[in-house]
Amino acid sequence: MNAVELKKVMLDNGDNNRSLAEFLNMKQSTFSSKLHENGAAFRKSEIQQIVNRYNLNAEQIKTIFFNQ
Repeated sequence: MNAVELKKVMLDNGDNNRSLAEFLNMKQSTFSSKLHENGAAFRKSEIQQIVNRYNLNAEQIKTIFFNQ
């Protein structure tokens, strides 16, 4: 999970932690834990929602969610 890259995409789209958490129907604290990989990870369905919200391309998906 590349939190920095996701934050860039969020900012480019006028979102912050609160607005994306609300979109994903989760508490802001839960979103923050997943963003910073504090014992939690985004589910496939949540990743798909983020991909759709920001219209991410394959390279962005790989960079944000699958590169270490």
